[in-house]
Amino acid sequence: MIDLEYPARLRPPAQHHAQNSSGPSALTTRSSGNARAFWLTLAAYFCLAALGRVLVSPSAELDESEQLVLTQAMQWGYVSQPPLYTWLQGLCFSILGTHVGSLAVLKGILLFGTFVFVYGLVKAATSALRPAVVASLSLFFIPQILWESQRDLTHSVLATMVAAATLFVFLRLVQRRRPADYGWFGLCAGLGMLSKYIVHLFGAEGATTAQFGANPMAGLAGGLRRDHGAGFADGHHMVGLGDGTAHPA
Repeated sequence: MIDLEYPARLRPPAQHHAQNSSGPSALTTRSSGNARAFWLTLAAYFCLAALGRVLVSPSAELDESEQLVLTQAMQWGYVSQPPLYTWLQGLCFSILGTHVGSLAVLKGILLFGTFVFVYGLVKAATSALRPAVVASLSLFFIPQILWESQRDLTHSVLATMVAAATLFVFLRLVQRRRPADYGWFGLCAGLGMLSKYIVHLFGAEGATTAQFGANPMAGLAGGLRRDHGAGFADGHHMVGLGDGTAHPA
């Protein structure tokens, strides 16, 4: 005699399996929500920081005053610095007007971009949300990012974002080796040369290590610490190529 009750006994495990299969989907949704909340909070912070910069003082600081003068004419180079930051600042002035608020907006966008690329770098390396968030927030422990970049620095803010972008693109290149990744890496290297001359040492060391080194990521990270971090994180004076004068921007 056929036991008709036997198949019914299998239903609870099947339902249990279905519940378990929905677990990763729910976890992904929760992770996406947390990431979205993190980015909205960070964006709100930089908006408030830009607003606070305008409300605290309508006067420009040293490097900011330099931009007010240099943006009056388009050139291939300005004083001892490459032109990219001044070009971007001139574009920002043309859209928002020539005032301290435009200076604060550009720096806020560049700083936010730095956080984005550091987050993306760690997320790509670890495939985990928490380390990426912690690494991104740890940038606030660098005084030049937390205070000096929002107060007065100019070219160093752009150079830091480009360096972070270069490291992120380099990781993608190492992971995937797609032709487009080489193009993005070359673009970042070019933007680095146009943002601050010292960044080319960082990009060149990364490219050399990628070709000949056993550990490409370690080589590029070492280049970041020596070539860029020494001038920005450990001290805000970088040497400009050309007249050899130290410039804090």
